[in-house]
Amino acid sequence: MVEDIDYVTGRQSKMAIELPKFEGTYGLMLRACGHLKGAGFGDEANREQEEVRIAKYRTASGSAFIGGWLRRKERWHLHIDCGLGSAFEGRDKPKPTHKKAEVMHLVEEALGAQIDVHITAYFDIPLLELPEKGLIRAFAAEQKTGDMAVKLTGAAFSLSGTPVNKIRWNRTGTDKEMVHVSVAGERSVVVNENYLCESWKWINEQFLLFVLGRRQSEAT
Repeated sequence: MVEDIDYVTGRQSKMAIELPKFEGTYGLMLRACGHLKGAGFGDEANREQEEVRIAKYRTASGSAFIGGWLRRKERWHLHIDCGLGSAFEGRDKPKPTHKKAEVMHLVEEALGAQIDVHITAYFDIPLLELPEKGLIRAFAAEQKTGDMAVKLTGAAFSLSGTPVNKIRWNRTGTDKEMVHVSVAGERSVVVNENYLCESWKWINEQFLLFVLGRRQSEAT
């Protein structure tokens, strides 16, 4: 619990910002970034925080990281990343610079504000667990012309008419039987204490629908 001020009512309250844990999913990382408006985030606002804040937190799968910033150039911009430690295999893991509460305070600053947020999530999934007639398996299958064989190892799909606007994938691992997938989309919401978990739930539902071809109720 973190004691803070509600910038809409001016009252102090205790709020707990919920963080995604990624349990029971193929998810590795969430990125939510967008422009704020309302609740003190108009053009006249003069508060400014330029530093990037990074902290660690715990999940059932092990350590995770949260990082972000709250900045204003032409408009106020809130950027938050949450990711499992396993998402950084083969790369340098982030180095914590702040306490978890100090990073989450960036979200607390935006409570009550409307945000037009671009949400991206990253997933790892075995190739054989993807539906055979789905987008990725269909394009990943080997195509032969005479003696020549062609097999895609990655691609990007642009979508229109849906909240999701881009899906990228590439094969990973030594045997290329794992697939790394990113799904990106946009929505407009009010920032609350469940902002990050709701963003994760929403983008994971898009992954289930557009990549695995099933809805949340069919996920288990």
